[in-house]
Amino acid sequence: MALKPVDIPTLEPDPSETLRRDLRGETISDLTVWQNKTVELELGHFDIVAGGKLIIRNCTVLAAGNWVDESRIQVVQGGSLEIYNSRIVGNGPESPFSINIEPGGSLKIIKSSLIDLGYSMAEGQGLRILGDKTIIKKSVFKGMLTAISIELGNGHRIIGNTISDCQFGILVDQNSEDNKIRNNKIKDIAYGFVEKLIK
Repeated sequence: MALKPVDIPTLEPDPSETLRRDLRGETISDLTVWQNKTVELELGHFDIVAGGKLIIRNCTVLAAGNWVDESRIQVVQGGSLEIYNSRIVGNGPESPFSINIEPGGSLKIIKSSLIDLGYSMAEGQGLRILGDKTIIKKSVFKGMLTAISIELGNGHRIIGNTISDCQFGILVDQNSEDNKIRNNKIKDIAYGFVEKLIK
């Protein structure tokens, strides 16, 4: 039975609780919760695979890797990532970081901040979506080449977010349908909302 998230009060992460992760070769295949702490992603990337769910709640997640082995969360078919009341922070060219949702993967982001993300092999996309029914609400995106890139999938809900200091705000493939993208505040961006055809 799928877990139903409940309303959770916003808490400041306890700086004394720091989790340093070497992610090389790691997978998440069951329910895993990061809560009320700072998580430093030191090396590599990891997959959330079928049956796996990572819940990030009231955390600060920091990229602390390098260009040789970039930090990345990748959600593959049957996996799920949920982020609540958290900050996900990259470190520019010195320590890029991205979130990649593959077809069949699931993503929910509520009341969170994603700052300075981007992945060199994905054209600077901080958040790349190829799954269905993504939910992103009341969150902040700042300092990326592309904040949100929807390349596949249908039924996405991108509502009430603030996007700033990016080259592109929200990119949506023309074949993606039944989306609700509304009430988003977009500022200091060259191209706010673009529908494109991915070739």
